[in-house]
Amino acid sequence: AEADPIDVEEIIRTTGFYRNKAKSIIGMAKALVEEHDGEVPRTLEQLIEIPGAARKTANVVLGTAFRIASGVVVDTHVQRLSQLIGLTDHDDVKHIEKDLMNVVPQSDWIDFSHMLILHGRRICVARRPLCEACVINTLCRSAFEPAVGYVPKDAIADKTTKKKKIVVETKATRAARALLRKARNVRPSTKRD
Repeated sequence: AEADPIDVEEIIRTTGFYRNKAKSIIGMAKALVEEHDGEVPRTLEQLIEIPGAARKTANVVLGTAFRIASGVVVDTHVQRLSQLIGLTDHDDVKHIEKDLMNVVPQSDWIDFSHMLILHGRRICVARRPLCEACVINTLCRSAFEPAVGYVPKDAIADKTTKKKKIVVETKATRAARALLRKARNVRPSTKRD
């Protein structure tokens, strides 16, 4: 709460809008000290009253710090991937969160968000998704579509060529696939490409 804004800016400089974020962090710290005796509230309602904390931030704090599933964190990755795999047709984050809360069991809300965010950062990147490496490309409406930025190498030479799929299954990708199937009520496929 008493931190020098320049010190906070230096710590978070690699993030975008670090000057505004530094002000928000200091404002949040002051509110926590003055209104909550220095303790982070454990309810969504109390958290969203803190300056700089909206619903997404409150859900992240509750889920990550306290393992309280108060909602589904909807960032740009979760929004884009949820639309691509058909879990929502909405553009508004409140509607997207509501749609996801209706199809994903509450016990999976926290991990579901983290998995989609990680998947969106590493595999399903917005400008050039790596559809061939995606473990959920069979669930995606746009897998391998040029409109999403990926054109299979063999698509130009022979459009009838079967799409190649690289599957590197780890514990995390198996868990992500299971969560998405559960959310969409899709049965596991035993067929491999």
